[in-house]
Amino acid sequence: MPGAALPLLNNRFRIDVEAPDPPQTRANIAVASIRGLHSSASAAPTLSSNIFAWLRRPRRPTALRLELRRAQGSDRYFYDWHAANLGTGVDLRTVTITQLDDHGEEAVNRWQLAECWVCEWHGPSFDAIDVDVAYETLILCYGYVHWCARS
Repeated sequence: MPGAALPLLNNRFRIDVEAPDPPQTRANIAVASIRGLHSSASAAPTLSSNIFAWLRRPRRPTALRLELRRAQGSDRYFYDWHAANLGTGVDLRTVTITQLDDHGEEAVNRWQLAECWVCEWHGPSFDAIDVDVAYETLILCYGYVHWCARS
């Protein structure tokens, strides 16, 4: 199609990962798709309940999940992050998703995912007949999401 933009160069979002160890921090990670951004609560307090007890409730045992899909290249960033959490390791990071305007310049919305880790990593599928891009799929687990105010 003449004049059609390449889909991977035409995205209107950005992923940034902030790690406690500065060399592990990454900005503007290119991904093809993001699925599953959500927040949930088990039960809300009522006026007759003790709101302070509800606020001190134990954290939910299951984490929220977000799927990222990106073209497979030689960058092992997400795989290495996943490998760091296998066994007894704990490598929690903050992931920021920024939605950009139509020109891809200004932030329209921003969400921060706290207590994030790569809980699943799926390598690309290979098929000699298919000429599609080889993708890796990542499942990020996170404790909670914060929809940041526009600045």
